[in-house]
Amino acid sequence: HMQDAPYLTTEEAAAYLRIKERKLYEMAATGAAPCSKVTGKWLFPRAALDRWIEAGMAQPGGLTLPQAPPIIG
Repeated sequence: HMQDAPYLTTEEAAAYLRIKERKLYEMAATGAAPCSKVTGKWLFPRAALDRWIEAGMAQPGGLTLPQAPPIIG
């Protein structure tokens, strides 16, 4: 069952996120969505998707995404 699986296929993850598979493939390919490519197939960890969604939620005060700290080399 999809509800029990810790890792979702692209089709399952797209349904879970309520977006089109094509959009999810684009996001996976660019590193925008949390995923791993295993045996040539994308897998999406459910817990990481949940954290990703929560991190992108609008925050009070109009802040939409937490800013990454600057990288100082």
